[in-house]
Amino acid sequence: MFYSHFILLARRGKRYQITVCRHGIVHLMWRNASIQLRIANFDRLAVVLERGKSLNSSIPLCEGDFCVAIEDRAYRVSMGSFELVLSAEEYLTLSDMALEAAHQLARVLASDDWQAPEPTERPAGPLEGLYPHHFSLN
Repeated sequence: MFYSHFILLARRGKRYQITVCRHGIVHLMWRNASIQLRIANFDRLAVVLERGKSLNSSIPLCEGDFCVAIEDRAYRVSMGSFELVLSAEEYLTLSDMALEAAHQLARVLASDDWQAPEPTERPAGPLEGLYPHHFSLN
């Protein structure tokens, strides 16, 4: 059972991760940027990123609002009005993360846990219960 509003789909270190929230929005965190995509749009982005691995010309590869282009040995990944400029190594990392996340997302969506209602109470934190009483009546 999921005890969190966010489900981790892929991670590379602290600054690169892809999660999905229980509202059906995929959250792509890349360094200091956070991009939110509907699940269907994320699936399209993952496909474009995977196809972009074989890109070897300056002609961009586009699928709707998502484009991958190579300019001056840098990968330009456009998502609507947002653009990431990545080195080849960073592009491969993002592409691999997106593919991993897409597979994980398919597994999560097919599971019974995704259909379960979100818990109404937060899980107990490490400090919860240390102060069981508010103030003394004295």
